[in-house]
Amino acid sequence: MRRNSRLVVGVVALIVALLLITSTGSFSAMTAERPAQVTVVDDPDAYLGVEQETEQADNGSTLNLTVTNQFSGGTDLDEMNVSVGGESQEMSLDAGESETKTFESIDCGDPITIEASGSGVEVSLDRTVECE
Repeated sequence: MRRNSRLVVGVVALIVALLLITSTGSFSAMTAERPAQVTVVDDPDAYLGVEQETEQADNGSTLNLTVTNQFSGGTDLDEMNVSVGGESQEMSLDAGESETKTFESIDCGDPITIEASGSGVEVSLDRTVECE
């Protein structure tokens, strides 16, 4: 009888040891496909709307750059830096607000850089001065 109980204890110990060293069937990584929809729009219709108007002159062009905050209500852009051809101007825009900045003595093709942040969003834009 003692021999049978030792055998049973040995078999149970072996089963427990095997259960402890084998995987439990869980996973450590997962890939899931989620639908995403992205719409590409022109600059004036983007969340940070930008419109350029240039006036040609002999000593360079003048650029009127209108920037519009078109993020959803309550998304204010508290910090914004607008740079054209090396000249920078600071501004801020509440939701739905527009402002026009004027840059003088610029050349066609000069870089335009806009960096804005606020209310949990950050946006940056790199363009060039377009001349007619």
